Amino acid sequence: VKQICEKYDADVANDNCPGQVVISGLKEKIEPAMDALKEAGARRVMPLALSVPVHCPAQEAAAQQMQEILNTIEIKNPIVPIISNKTCQPMTDVNEIKDALLYQITHGVRWRESVLSMVNLGIDDLTEIGPGNALIGMVNRTTDKINAHK
Repeated sequence: VKQICEKYDADVANDNCPGQVVISGLKEKIEPAMDALKEAGARRVMPLALSVPVHCPAQEAAAQQMQEILNTIEIKNPIVPIISNKTCQPMTDVNEIKDALLYQITHGVRWRESVLSMVNLGIDDLTEIGPGNALIGMVNRTTDKINAHK
């Protein structure tokens, strides 16, 4: 997927789990990339109903706006480390967390790698908060070493 994205100037927006990768970019770049993915044997290729190309360089202006807002907000160091989609490693430093938040706007989400990092850190229980259970499904397709639930 990454090689095809590079060829068509698209980006891997989400590496969710084995068999589920989301690409992003400008529509005129995504459509030929989707065709190439089908030709390469992708089982399912479908456009998502999004109004903007997410987690890719096309969101640089949004990242700049977010940086202006983050500069006005006091964030305290978390008590529990946060697994960053930038590094797939735990972080507790506020400046590092702010940097990772900005990075995620213009770069892909490395969810599968983050889950595998959790396994390596000895995390064996994950609770999904919010509507739906998409994360539970992705965790279960990535590993059987984490009990993912609502």
